[in-house]
Amino acid sequence: MNAPAPPVSGPRGATALRHAFGGVLRLALARWAAPAHALALAGIVALLGLLCGAFLHAKSGPHFYLGWIVGFYFTFLVPLMAFLSAGGAVREDFRPESVDYLATRPVGRPAYLVCRYLAHLLCAEADFLCAFAVLAVAGLAGGAADLGRALPDLLLAQALAVAAFAALGFLGGVITSRYVIVGLVYGAVIEVGLGQIPTELDRLSLTHQLRLFLDPFLASPALGPPAQGAVVTAALLAGYAAVMLAVAAAIFSRRELAGAAAREG
Repeated sequence: MNAPAPPVSGPRGATALRHAFGGVLRLALARWAAPAHALALAGIVALLGLLCGAFLHAKSGPHFYLGWIVGFYFTFLVPLMAFLSAGGAVREDFRPESVDYLATRPVGRPAYLVCRYLAHLLCAEADFLCAFAVLAVAGLAGGAADLGRALPDLLLAQALAVAAFAALGFLGGVITSRYVIVGLVYGAVIEVGLGQIPTELDRLSLTHQLRLFLDPFLASPALGPPAQGAVVTAALLAGYAAVMLAVAAAIFSRRELAGAAAREG
């Protein structure tokens, strides 16, 4: 394995960081614009559109549409897909063919991982924006009740959810190639377990934070404290994402990236 280039600091370090981010972003955009990714995204978005249309054609579909997309899309599908795509993205850096590129970056591994996360996040937000457009167009065309006034809050909730669960996906992917198992354990213990307990521990659940913010739009609003404001939700989810990314960067800086250890880890 090639020895990594020593990181630089000062003005040269800032320039090196910008160049590193630019390189990582160009690679991420190239993957994002690849025909295979475009076809997969088109298929998923088309399927989502069919589901929305089927729900809206039900007798009371337009009345319950807003609550349905909050319960199904924003607190289930978005977290799931954001986690899986991020975990898969970070595992690419553990492939032997990726090591030479990483070793020649004039920034440390933690800084590189942050750049990798930000580049992936931009692409992921673009993907989910396409899905959000389908939800909005289908709902407005189908006469969904109260959807128009909720769109700004829903768009903010989606951006926050993607950022938080992408950070969780990076952490899971750095820990192990079996990051799906990490996600299942997290979902069972935190989201399904602690997230359903009406104590302060439920604040550890990312989807619980989203539900507090989107509670007014749920089909059956929860009884209890008033809905959580956008500033509080954004601060908490951004804080959780920063902590998970910092832990991922610390682990990444010590992981072997080539050979059997990387393939088996």
